[in-house]
Amino acid sequence: MLLKVAMIYAEATPLAENHLRLVINYPDGSQKTPVTVADASEARRLVYFYNRQYIKQMFKEWLAQRVNAFKHSDVADSARINTSAMLLVAIEKHSNGLHVLCRLIVGKTANIKTLAPRDQSRHYKKYQDIIIPILKFCHEMEGKEYE
Repeated sequence: MLLKVAMIYAEATPLAENHLRLVINYPDGSQKTPVTVADASEARRLVYFYNRQYIKQMFKEWLAQRVNAFKHSDVADSARINTSAMLLVAIEKHSNGLHVLCRLIVGKTANIKTLAPRDQSRHYKKYQDIIIPILKFCHEMEGKEYE
């Protein structure tokens, strides 16, 4: 049985007394040590938790990298540095739940896109492979179309 939210999903194996053994799978193919949960509801909560943690961590890393890039570019871009810093604070402050975090990200998508590296940048692959899928995932979670 698969419990898939989208970014991160769990492979669940039924055990005795309705318990489940979960293997959490990350988008890069890595797995977390299996855990045992009491039921499908707890499994769902755990998958939501890991998705929220993953999204928060990936955005924090990416935004910190963008601040560093803007500070060290030939032309310091204070507007984009401020946007990155504001998003870092907002993500830290409003990441109590997956839907709250996704709603924030959806609402700030236009700002996030202004921070994207140029496609010639060595950081563009992370934006393309991690940040854009997170943006799409959050839009889907919120029932909005990603543009």
